[in-house]
Amino acid sequence: MSAAHVEAEDRLKNAMDAYERDNTLRITDLAREFGVPYPQLYHRAKVKPKRTTQSKKDSSKYNGARHALNRRQEDEVRQWRDQLDSAGHPPTGEQLRLCANSILREQHTDPDSPPPTVSKMWAYRYLKRHPRQSLPPGTLPVTRPVTRRPPATLLHPASPMAAKLIDRRVHNVPGKLRISELFFDVPVNHSKPDDGTLRLFARSVSRLNTTIDPEPSSNKQLPWMVYLQGGPGMGCRAPQDYGWIGTVLDKGYQILFLDQRGTGLSSTITAGTLFRQGNAVKQAEYLKNFRADSIVRDCEAVRHCLTADYPNDKRKWSVIGQSFGGFCAVTYLSKYPEGLREAFLCGGLPPLVNGPDEVYAHTYGMLDLQPSLRTGLISEDKVEQRNEAYYAKFPEDVERIRRIVQYLKENQIPLASGQLTPERFQQLGILFGMHGGLDSIHDIVLRAWNDLETFGGFTLPTLNTIDGYGGFDNNVIYAILHEAIYCQGQASNWSAHRIRSSNPRFQVDSDQPLFFTGEMIFKDMFGSYTELNRIKEAADILASTSDWPVLYNEDQLATNKVPVYAASYIDDMYVHFELASRTAAKIKGIKQFITNVMYHDALRSKSDELMRQLFALREDSID
Repeated sequence: MSAAHVEAEDRLKNAMDAYERDNTLRITDLAREFGVPYPQLYHRAKVKPKRTTQSKKDSSKYNGARHALNRRQEDEVRQWRDQLDSAGHPPTGEQLRLCANSILREQHTDPDSPPPTVSKMWAYRYLKRHPRQSLPPGTLPVTRPVTRRPPATLLHPASPMAAKLIDRRVHNVPGKLRISELFFDVPVNHSKPDDGTLRLFARSVSRLNTTIDPEPSSNKQLPWMVYLQGGPGMGCRAPQDYGWIGTVLDKGYQILFLDQRGTGLSSTITAGTLFRQGNAVKQAEYLKNFRADSIVRDCEAVRHCLTADYPNDKRKWSVIGQSFGGFCAVTYLSKYPEGLREAFLCGGLPPLVNGPDEVYAHTYGMLDLQPSLRTGLISEDKVEQRNEAYYAKFPEDVERIRRIVQYLKENQIPLASGQLTPERFQQLGILFGMHGGLDSIHDIVLRAWNDLETFGGFTLPTLNTIDGYGGFDNNVIYAILHEAIYCQGQASNWSAHRIRSSNPRFQVDSDQPLFFTGEMIFKDMFGSYTELNRIKEAADILASTSDWPVLYNEDQLATNKVPVYAASYIDDMYVHFELASRTAAKIKGIKQFITNVMYHDALRSKSDELMRQLFALREDSID
């Protein structure tokens, strides 16, 4: 099949995807927008295929039915095979079959059914369809087992190719730190490496050790510790701004602070950069490449690059994941455990769910109204608890907040990033999950109420303070993919928005004291933030998307061999302790530090104490 025909098929598929999402769209408009022939698109959209026949032109269905893998998946197997051939390690038929099954497993999207597998004869038929050209001299034919095992990075079919290091600049900073600024290129889609690249940015930090000899005889290869930032959608700060790096450097590591794709300086996602992808459908398709599974493949690609000259037994690295970074670490444990020496999780044990409804039912306090979502332990509703603690500490704020909300209902209040609505004011409750959060919100309420008492409106310093606690306009991935980080074969359908509307305690029109919301994303945010408003159509498409790949492999976690050390906070308002505990029970060999005197931001607020506890888990022994 020619490249032009493949491209035409892809355009037809994209047009059909758009039509299936909204069948009120005119086929003539879709044909013009996607550049496809109107008769072909009309036939696929309106004419039902006969049950007894199958179009030979539909190559994806033909390959899927007869060959188990579709054309693109077979191309991925062929690329992997050619890579091994060129390295002098041609795979056996059994290795080809394992490769095919791994691809099917990784791209399987239905968590309620097992992934498909190829038959025992598949490799034989595959080689008949795709014969080798010529093998390097001295290699063995595929019908015999290889006598030398290929490198592990090649044997794993889904293991990404090494990232390409584009630039490295080294600087010394106060505190005797040596920082390297690194830029890499990686594929947008690691399964389709020819479909474009992304630019990743990272900073590495190590101790600046000066010696009397200007040319030391050896350059010691220190083990790597990779920091996975919380979010999604947040970039890393400068390394010297993290209070815990001294503890880690003293343990003998060098640290890599990687801006996850789409964040920081790593091909930043904004409304403007998204528009380069085309219409909302194409923007949504592009954003599907920015979840934990892609982030982890980036990490593996960067690891291959940075450890290329390390001895084979020194190429694994350690990860430390904060919040969403911990979610990524568990995806790492599920998909590429061979790349990890150890994993440290800080408030980052992800709920192993297929969608966000259960997560928000716990945090909102909706389990009494939705008992089907209550499982296992007795759940406590952390957002409600923090609201009750707030009003117990500041009872005078009940009436103050009621007056502020009434003023916002009656007036349009512009902010630098959009509009201050009652719902947006309510979203300040995200601060409740951090150390000092109650006092921070009280300070804002006091300022706003005092402005109304004194001036009858809000002053600019007060508005700037409120606007500064938003940040979604600068981190659009946080908003547009926040619910998708929980999805495995299931659509989110604006979960937090739906569940909030069912709970009277969170209604701005309620006569009860208004409860602030927590770490949730609502549909109305895409109206009150100017930047989010520009991408709300893509957000709607993603909210209705159900073909999200599986992020976690519970079978792999049950047989895990990588040391895992996790800090869990009983009063965590962002990552519910009950759901985190259920996940911990499914990871073999995990060691936990559990506390009720720390909140979700403990890695920043109590970094020395937390790191001491995590390393104690690693270094101590249990009888």
